[in-house]
Amino acid sequence: MRQLIIILTLFFFANCGTKSSDNKTTSITIGDKEPWFNIVLYSGDEAIEKFEIKVYKMADRYFAENITPYFYYGKQTESIWTVELDQFNISNCNKFLNKAKSLPKECPQLSTSIKDYTITIEQDTLKIRGECEWDSLDFFTLRQLLFKDKFAELELKKSNLIIDLNRKLIGKWYFKPLNAELKRDDYFILTKTNDFNSECSWEFGKEYSFKSSCNNIFDFSYSNKYEWQVDGDIYFKIEPGIITDKNGIMTVGNYDATFTLEKLMDNELKLKFLWR
Repeated sequence: MRQLIIILTLFFFANCGTKSSDNKTTSITIGDKEPWFNIVLYSGDEAIEKFEIKVYKMADRYFAENITPYFYYGKQTESIWTVELDQFNISNCNKFLNKAKSLPKECPQLSTSIKDYTITIEQDTLKIRGECEWDSLDFFTLRQLLFKDKFAELELKKSNLIIDLNRKLIGKWYFKPLNAELKRDDYFILTKTNDFNSECSWEFGKEYSFKSSCNNIFDFSYSNKYEWQVDGDIYFKIEPGIITDKNGIMTVGNYDATFTLEKLMDNELKLKFLWR
């Protein structure tokens, strides 16, 4: 009797272990990504860039991932975007795939810019090259539709970053008089307090206003605006100065200049000169 009880007990635990293992396997299967399609596009002229989107199904829901390129606000990256697709964008995906299947492998090359698609759908691979007619639903249009909310969030982050930069920048900044024109990668340092005992200054105000003094070498006599670009590195640009005569004819009073922002603190603005 005692041996029978031991055998039944061992049988019971053996079955429980098997069921637990089966359940675990099932849950992993449910969570697996089922590939729908993948798009890789090489596009560009002098510089060729890779663009990639993956779309897949998981537990009866559809998702899209923007693999490359990453998007930036300042030096901070968004990494890979993942979104769930609604019926509208599932339909857009189907329209894109149907159009891709109808296109020839080679389309006319109308410019020096290349467009080279590789679209993988299950076991099939489509290769499409050239300036094809995508009926207003090419890679970039599809990406904008699929990741519309992500692009809106990105623009808000860029806007908030620029607001913060402007808040720190507004005011009068002094610098040491230059003895020669700046060369590429030269640093240009300004301070809020007149550490240089100098009459040279840049003044930044609201609505991106700009005013320069001490214009003998680094001349911005006619410039009155600045701007930021915050995709990747943070670029700071003094806009060109324009002269308008009494007849309304405009000429360039002074050229623009572009820098990368190296530091912006309460009392120090450090720029690296790029070009003018």
